[in-house]
Parts: sequence; structure tokens; C-alpha cells
Amino acid sequence: MINYLLDTNLLIRLRDNTSPDRALTEQAILKLRVKGDLLCITTQNLIEFWAVVTRPTNVNGYGWTTQQAAAEIQPLPTSRLFIQAMEYDDESQAGKLPKQ
Repeated sequence: MINYLLDTNLLIRLRDNTSPDRALTEQAILKLRVKGDLLCITTQNLIEFWAVVTRPTNVNGYGWTTQQAAAEIQPLPTSRLFIQAMEYDDESQAGKLPKQ
């Protein structure tokens, strides 16, 4: 079993119905989950997701409304596909996964 910290671009492709890479992204994520690998997301991923999808298209964003962004981001932290990495005040705890 391997732990992966997912890149925000993968999360965006996964939630963007118009992305030509969506199916490939879904297949890759499901393949890793079937193998038993852990796919982690962090608060930083969610912040980056919001920033990119709500940025206007003329400045390399997606131009989504805040309502659309909220609807697409809401299921990510609770999705069974991912675990949300714990954020600790004490750095000695960083990198330790919560018990499942």
C-alpha cells in the first residue's frame, strides 16, 4: 500500500464534466484505490481548487460561479475515494495517518 498526496489538478479534472481528461483521471484514481493505495487531499488542495475554478477564464481559470464551485468541492473531503490528511499543530505528528 502506498500513500499519495493528490495534486489539485487531478481533483479539478475529476469534477469538471467538460474535461477531456476526466475519464482517464477517474480510471487512474480507481485503479489506485482498488490496489489499496491511500489517496490523500489537504485543505491546501481545496483552497487551490476554489481559486482555480472561480478565476475568470481570461486569466487561465474556469470561470465557475461560487455556487458551482461550492457544489463541486463539497463532496471532495467526504468522498470514499480519498482520505483527508490530518493537519497537526505539532510537527512530530505530521505524516501519521489517522486510524481507520
